[in-house]
Amino acid sequence: MQTSRGAIAFVVRSLALAVPALVGWLLHRFGGSLTQSVDVLVFVLIVIAVAAMGDRVGGVLAALSSALWFEFFLVPPVLSFSIDKRDDMVLAVLMVVVGIGVTELAVWGIRQDAELGRQIGIVNGLAEVASSSAAGVPPSDLEVRISHGITAVLGAERCTFVPGPVPSFGAILGRDGEVSVGGSPSDVARNGLPVDQPLMIPVFRHGEPVGSFRVVSATRRIRPSRENLRAAILLADQLGNLPLAS
Repeated sequence: MQTSRGAIAFVVRSLALAVPALVGWLLHRFGGSLTQSVDVLVFVLIVIAVAAMGDRVGGVLAALSSALWFEFFLVPPVLSFSIDKRDDMVLAVLMVVVGIGVTELAVWGIRQDAELGRQIGIVNGLAEVASSSAAGVPPSDLEVRISHGITAVLGAERCTFVPGPVPSFGAILGRDGEVSVGGSPSDVARNGLPVDQPLMIPVFRHGEPVGSFRVVSATRRIRPSRENLRAAILLADQLGNLPLAS
């Protein structure tokens, strides 16, 4: 749920602020034999560890906190936030810049990996449905396979087919690949799919409504691309080409 995700983000960001302070103190007390380059590397590793979690805010906080406590504990005059040398100021700024850069690279990599997974889901979902249609599987089995394909394509939690009238209100994926919520267009790229209600993908057979695929993403915000949304429509359309299960 969103509350759980918020709690996880709070913990990550709290650690991003606290861990550099603890590490700085430990290096100050017990790391006298280490060079300044090694000290800097230790703090950079902290930033990388936080950034690898995919939290941009957490990564930035870790970079700022690392630079702050590095200066406080390890740069003369120690145990003071004052900076006497220009080189030390430059080093602090570079730590922040490098930390933010590492965070952006990590977030970008995580998003690219998620997008690759969705594209693989599109290919696999379409291939499975195509082979199922060609094999003449029962409509009820096809409903399940299409549901699995839509789940993979959109990165949703689950999807099920609901026979009956097509809803005209709520969150609906239109034929043009646009999502509307309550009759108003929704910017999926910015807002993601709704988490407080399912997304309905209407299915028609020869122009007549036969039901909808009900897509749920209640515990996390997902932002499928227009291509992913259209692929979900294409998958849903395959059921409309077959007779419904009695």
